[in-house]
Amino acid sequence: MARNFKMRKILFTLLPLFFLFGCAWPKYNYHPTVTEINEPPLNTVVTAYIGDTMLSHGQSLEQDAIYLQKNTKMGLLAGFTLTSGYYLKKGEDAKSEYYLPAGGVDSGHVIINPILADPFQVIRLDKKSGKLCAVSEYNMEECTKKAVYERRKYPVASPGSFQQCLIYNGKSGDKIYIGYREVTADLARPALNNDVEYDLTRSKIITYQNARIKVIEATSEYIKYSVLENLNGENKNIVQLSP
Repeated sequence: MARNFKMRKILFTLLPLFFLFGCAWPKYNYHPTVTEINEPPLNTVVTAYIGDTMLSHGQSLEQDAIYLQKNTKMGLLAGFTLTSGYYLKKGEDAKSEYYLPAGGVDSGHVIINPILADPFQVIRLDKKSGKLCAVSEYNMEECTKKAVYERRKYPVASPGSFQQCLIYNGKSGDKIYIGYREVTADLARPALNNDVEYDLTRSKIITYQNARIKVIEATSEYIKYSVLENLNGENKNIVQLSP
């Protein structure tokens, strides 16, 4: 009898903590959005100045994120504090979305009170109320409705992200100068930079890889042109130049 009474006493002591912190079972099922880049639109007159990108092709990855505008303490006991910055979406279910610090220079961070909190696991955003909760490794959580944040898109580096660009580098006499740049997040593949010149007395149509550009007007300060075909071929390390 004494033992049962002791167990009930412990249970009633711990029960308010479950209501105070709550429980969560996070999901990690989110995948970033792949965005195709093909700019500018074909057959449209465009002006680019020295150093501007004339056309670009590739893929970029964007991830759903929240940007916390100021440091925020979670729960009545402040076991966790979220600092201002970006937190990237990692998953969701019917009632919640789950986020982790972005990890970059503009990332938010989670400060753990070692006396009051368990190890941190993930941030939960309640879809209905909009409140944020810090979830521990034991799926206990502390929440607040006072967090001030915005939903944003966040570019993320990925081995699959790749972009090709043509850049206007000016004019001398009848020749114009174009720079080719490749930007990739794959460290095993070095970036490729090339510069080429075109003699406009030979043709007003210039080509580079699969791109075809009609030059309407070119000066030492700007170029006016339209893109007939964009850089939409395969990504190659060896670039065929057609000056």
